[in-house]
Amino acid sequence: MGLGSIFGGVRGEASLTKLLKKYDRKQTLVPLTVTDFVRTSGFHRICPREEVLRSVHKIDKEDFISPDTLLTFNHGSGIHWALQNIILPDLGVLLGMWKCQTCAFLHGAVADGLKPTTAAIRRPSVCGQRINAFPSLSCLGEDFVFVEYDLKDDQHRITGHADGFLALPGMSGMGILEAKSISSQQVWLVKNSPKVEHYVQAQIYMWLTGLEWGLIVYWEKGAYGLKAIKEHFIERDDQTISKVKSELRSLWDGLASGVLPFRICSSPECERALKCSATSSCFDGYTPEVDDGVGKF
Repeated sequence: MGLGSIFGGVRGEASLTKLLKKYDRKQTLVPLTVTDFVRTSGFHRICPREEVLRSVHKIDKEDFISPDTLLTFNHGSGIHWALQNIILPDLGVLLGMWKCQTCAFLHGAVADGLKPTTAAIRRPSVCGQRINAFPSLSCLGEDFVFVEYDLKDDQHRITGHADGFLALPGMSGMGILEAKSISSQQVWLVKNSPKVEHYVQAQIYMWLTGLEWGLIVYWEKGAYGLKAIKEHFIERDDQTISKVKSELRSLWDGLASGVLPFRICSSPECERALKCSATSSCFDGYTPEVDDGVGKF
């Protein structure tokens, strides 16, 4: 094949880009029930009132993620994988559960009543697990993949997967790792503090594990080297955790009784209400406040 064919570009239907334009995700989200769990990563998007109204009126939501957004998500997943499986294990600061790629044994798995924070270990160098068919032999696997722990609270019905536990020089005990990728257009939002939803997410993981501190690490997509990393140290915030528990209670109590939680939108024209699946039911009978021109102060 000559250079002319290469520089001529892809011809006909042999185009990966054309295929990627069809790479989307469509799904129907049915209303929550009292037997479901809320995902920690999606907690900030939950409106208890909307979920109760969806349950009462049997309202489904259509979820569509475009090819552009899916590619962005996968970019972020690749960054997560690099942190969990290459960079942080090489530094010896990441603790968790590790799957041997040779025999599939899980090192650091929760067993015999252990908590994840007790079972978590650094990445092994060699598997060493006894082979069942040959008790005198041990697995010599040296390739491991990081596996996130399932964390949950049955009372408040919330579950999630922390990105790992950190053991950092100068810090007491372990802390939560919450790793996020971020675009260059949004990096200014996390220059001085993490995003609120990421802060709350890390606080939930501290609640579920009992840990007292965490690190929220942002990796800027498109930036070069260490300049791509921005980190924020946070301490356990029991006031925020209490608010999370309260919101979860209002959700599950509402689903069980049908009693509507408080409305969080000020009007059907606010940004969140315009995207809500239950706006018409939420604001049924709503009368907008009329400005009569008389000063209020």
